[in-house]
Amino acid sequence: MGLRFTNVNPIIAPRISPIIVDLISIGSEKLGIHTNKYLMAGDEDQKLLEQNKSSNSFKTSEPWENSNHPLFLHHSDQPGAVLVSQSLMEDNYTTWVQSMSMALTIKNKKGFVDRTLKRPTYNPDEQQQWDRCDILVKTWLLGAISKDISGSVIHCKDARGIWLELKERFSQTNTVSLFYIENVIHDCEQSTNSVTSFFTKLKSLWDEKDALCAFPLTIVRQLPRLRFSWRHKRP
Repeated sequence: MGLRFTNVNPIIAPRISPIIVDLISIGSEKLGIHTNKYLMAGDEDQKLLEQNKSSNSFKTSEPWENSNHPLFLHHSDQPGAVLVSQSLMEDNYTTWVQSMSMALTIKNKKGFVDRTLKRPTYNPDEQQQWDRCDILVKTWLLGAISKDISGSVIHCKDARGIWLELKERFSQTNTVSLFYIENVIHDCEQSTNSVTSFFTKLKSLWDEKDALCAFPLTIVRQLPRLRFSWRHKRP
């Protein structure tokens, strides 16, 4: 909007115009200086606010937010996840427990079943995170065993309780399996098989025997009695 002057003597008007122009430019410069000062002050306040936010977020971060922490939960860690290809049945506990142990190790959750990761006792937030992870591991175990077996272990207190219950239950079955494998190894012959086929079969039997021997000593202690019974029953 332009400036309008009324009742001005035409003789002095040309002298007034340059003065007004100078006043306007001086005022604009001062206004610009103040505006720049306000803008600079606003930028500094914004920087301080961002620094405070970053420092506060750093202070409130929890250890289990690190992906290498055993309590860390990835978005793919869902209750319905399938960790092993074969469900636990009455006759495949040895291979099942090995597969499940490897899967839990990959998920960084094996500590919930082998007692290396105990429940915290002092931090409520960490306790809640531990409970969430333990329930998740329980769902993985229950989803990886048959319905007949899962119905008998679903009421266990935690994931380790299920793990120990299955181990105790199937250790008796593995006693007979170990004895049977030892006899198969003893009677194994090459016959018409090639050396490669014979070695592959024998190596598989030895690996299965070693896996069964990893169980409690009660299995091994029962072998002499089973051998005696077997020898007297053979024709």
